Amino acid sequence: MHQVEVLVLHGSLDPSHVLLAVGLPHEIAHGSLRISIGKYNTKEEIDYLVEKLVEIVERLRSMSPLYDKFIKENKEENKNGSI
Repeated sequence: MHQVEVLVLHGSLDPSHVLLAVGLPHEIAHGSLRISIGKYNTKEEIDYLVEKLVEIVERLRSMSPLYDKFIKENKEENKNGSI
């Protein structure tokens, strides 16, 4: 059974308190994706996740009102040698 889509969309909408505690900006922490696998996951399930992960991340980025702004700001910082 492939539940990748359901698992990605399930959970709290609040950003990770751990990511905030290590100093990530709220916007970046809010855009994080947590993936949990365990001893009961099959190789086939993990392969399926890996196969679908790019598609899932692209879809989540397209839904984010902050992603384009984040990319633009980082490109400008990279040009200026800040990163």
